[in-house]
Formats: sequence, structure tokens, C-alpha cells
Amino acid sequence: MNTPRLISAAALTATSLVPVHATAQCVGMPAGARGYIEAANSNTPCGEIATATEALPVPGANYCSANSCAAGQVLLANADHNAQRMRLANYRSKGTPLFLYNSMADTYTISGPPGTQGTDVTARIICRMTGTLFTPFHGIVGGNPVYYYSPHNVQFEIGTWASASNSDFHEQFRVNAFSSDYAMTASWSPAPSNTMLFNQVDMTLDRPLTRTVGTPFEIGYSMNNASGGAGNYSGSLSPPDDQYIVVTINWDLPPGYTITSERGYVDPDAPACDPLDFNGDTLFPDTADIDDFLSVFSGGPCSTGTCGDIDFNNDGLFPDTSDIDALLSVFSGGPCA
Repeated sequence: MNTPRLISAAALTATSLVPVHATAQCVGMPAGARGYIEAANSNTPCGEIATATEALPVPGANYCSANSCAAGQVLLANADHNAQRMRLANYRSKGTPLFLYNSMADTYTISGPPGTQGTDVTARIICRMTGTLFTPFHGIVGGNPVYYYSPHNVQFEIGTWASASNSDFHEQFRVNAFSSDYAMTASWSPAPSNTMLFNQVDMTLDRPLTRTVGTPFEIGYSMNNASGGAGNYSGSLSPPDDQYIVVTINWDLPPGYTITSERGYVDPDAPACDPLDFNGDTLFPDTADIDDFLSVFSGGPCSTGTCGDIDFNNDGLFPDTSDIDALLSVFSGGPCA
């Protein structure tokens, strides 16, 4: 089936992070895409199109067709994604539903204690979906307002990234879930009402993934909203943060293991590094701290007699050369490795 598309937001590529604006057309996922966001409406032909690296819309707009707009229809769609979260917001007033698809891929690498390179480790990927579903305004019937009461749902999946560029390839299939255990759906079928109804979403998907230490691996994520309103119950072109359906992405690894990603995932549960003033002389950044750390690490003395411990990255492992790497990273303005 060839579903008309209303707006597409494209494609985080490996070579460009610069937003690109295109003319109106129906498009599939661009070659090399690492993220894809699209809103579609069954009654609206391809209209405006906005393409960007990670966010829709650019800028906010009413995506109804000319005739639908003239009849009072409003179709608003907002979505974005990054290494830590995905989110979307969907609002409509009158007319047929808006379908909103948000998908992305990220490449991860797990690091472990000395001697674990090339071995398998089982981590847990934990994704929590929160937000509000609501019934959007449909019209006036018999002098009374009617709020749309068709089934509502938001689905989230973890799986393989399908990088097809066929414009007829529907975005809800751009991520193929590893199995049904790696998907969650918030569904709601409200009764007819003369007032807006709300349903709070709070679900968690917690599943194991076994991967090889030191070997990069790709994960695809998909977040799709169909039919009724999601998040943006105020009908704002730029919804506030609390008017999105949000999925947070987190990993839980065994002690001593860490994970990083190409998009810049940061483990919120990872221990923080010690202060840079390792030798306690109140001077930092100061190469004397590096000299003292290396001295104590190798069993030598501390020049000030007030040096800290050598578990600089607080991962519970020492002596460990990753503490040296972490010290040098923080000293140069980088993250706690």
C-alpha cells in the first residue's frame, strides 16, 4: 500500500550534521540515514516537507492540506531523538488521524576489565516510556463538542535498523524488533466524551542483550504514534517538555563494564571520576597531579603526602590502566572514561 506522506524529517548521516531543507516531495529514507522521522495522514497528499538531523518540525507548522486547513483542521507533529531519549508529540483538531513515526540507530561499544576483550557479556537495556495520551477535538455534533474516541496507541521497539531507501517503505517497519519481548505498546480506547479525556502512560521495557566486549554493535529504536492525541494536549506549535511522550534509553552493565555510543550515550549510573587535584596541593589542572598519580600507581611516593586513591574512575578496579586513561581524559577536558 502506498500511504501518502505529509512531512518527513530526515536523516542523521555519518558525514553531515547540518540541517537541510527540501522542496515538497514524497521521500523514503535517504541513503546512509541514521535517523528518520515522518508524519503521515491518510487523506492528505504530500505537502510541506522539513528535513533535519534529529528533530521535526523545522519549524513548527500546521501540516493539514489547503482544503483541510480551510475547513478548520489542525495537524501538529513534533519529534526528536538523541543518545539518551526519543520523544514525540501529536495534536490534531477535526479530520482524520495523524500518524507519527520516529526511528533511529546508534552504535555501541562495551568496555570491560582487563582480559575481557573479545568475550561475551550480558547487559540489560532499560527503556521507560512516560507521557499523556488524550482525546483531540473532533467537531460539534448536536450543538455539543465531541472529542475523538478512536483507539490510541504509542509503540516502542528495539531491534535491527532497516536502512531501505524505498519511498514506499513505511517508517513503522524501519526498525525490526528482535522479538515481541523487545517491544511495548501503550494502548487506550476511551469512550465518547464531550470533554477532553486524558490517560497517563508509564511503562518500562527491561530486556537482556548479550554482546562482545570491544566489538561495536548497532541497535535500532522505533517510536510510533497512531490515531489520537499524544503529549501535546495544548495544541502548541512548540510543545513544552512535559507535553511529549518520552522514552528514555538506559543500560545496566555488570560491575567493571562500561558502554559508549557513536551518538554520545552517557551512562547516568556510571561513577564519577575523582577531582583533578590528585595530590591535594590546590593547584589544578597541573601536570604534577599526573606525575604523582603515575608515581603512586607504580607503587612510588606522593610528593605532597596527601594524594588520593588510584581508583580515579571509581569503577572498583585498581590498579587498572583505565584509571590512567580517565585521568588524562578529564585533564584534557574530556569525559570520565
